[in-house]
Amino acid sequence: MSNLPSSPKELKQYAVPAMLIATAIWGFAPPIIKHTLDYIPPMAFLFFRFLIVCLLLLPFMYLRLRREKITLREFPVLAISGLLGQTSLILVFWGLKFTTSLEVAVIGIIAPLLMVAAGHYFYGDKVNKKIKLGLLITSIGTLILAIGPILDSNSGHGLIGYRIIGNVLIVLYNLVWTAFVLWSKRLRGENSPKLNRTAKYLGICLPTKKYESSTITTVSFYVALLTMIPLYILETSGAFGNSNTYNIASIPVLAWAGLLYMAVLSSIAAYGLFEWSLKYLKVTDTAIFSYIAPLFTLPAAFLLLGELPTKGILVGAAVVVLGIAVAEKNRS
Repeated sequence: MSNLPSSPKELKQYAVPAMLIATAIWGFAPPIIKHTLDYIPPMAFLFFRFLIVCLLLLPFMYLRLRREKITLREFPVLAISGLLGQTSLILVFWGLKFTTSLEVAVIGIIAPLLMVAAGHYFYGDKVNKKIKLGLLITSIGTLILAIGPILDSNSGHGLIGYRIIGNVLIVLYNLVWTAFVLWSKRLRGENSPKLNRTAKYLGICLPTKKYESSTITTVSFYVALLTMIPLYILETSGAFGNSNTYNIASIPVLAWAGLLYMAVLSSIAAYGLFEWSLKYLKVTDTAIFSYIAPLFTLPAAFLLLGELPTKGILVGAAVVVLGIAVAEKNRS
């Protein structure tokens, strides 16, 4: 028993592999989602995903609510985290209907720098001139990625428009995810006068106590499930066009595997590993993992979808990597 790791230093050696596993799970996700969307429409996919997650986490949810003694008055502030962190996945799923999984992965590596910029503004985190330059370069690279289909001569006129729409949705998701991180920090007890003023301006109630990360994450899944129910009904009734034309009995095994992957691995396992790793790693230490996520996406995109990087992806990715290199080189 004495050989078991107990101190933060001893546990940190396991935190890095845990974060790497979570990154790999999320890195494989875009191609898996896109492949599964060929058989299950977006709202149905998300509804069944969160239904599976919530059923599996029901005992844990019950224990969390009893332990923290959360009242109904507290749910609105927690619900915001669910809307920003989980319901916002609608943007990713619709984006993947129109664009490639590779573009989703590459655009996603801007998230850490968005958090740096947001942390600087709302929480006063120090950002030097070189980091600001890196942010500017990365923003240009993201813009190139968003309009990248125009650079690809092999894209038809109609496909260009759809891919640009998909890329813009992914950029919006990364902005919303940044807002989720900011609000989660506030829920964890990190005060920010600027964030408080922004919330009051938007008519959002502020949290009155500090919550544990596991509570925030678990509640967010149930918020997402509640928001997906009406959207799933609308989709099934044909409100979103032809997206309801599927037969649940005819969904192939591989598509069900994709759904289970997103529910069990991408939601429960990856989020659990991520939250546990943050206990022993600095938030800034996790940035590198976001940058290597495309290394997992690339082989999965080729094997499942036959996708290869296009001219637009390569040009945009090169500019984004340059911006990240400038920013990360000068961070303390």
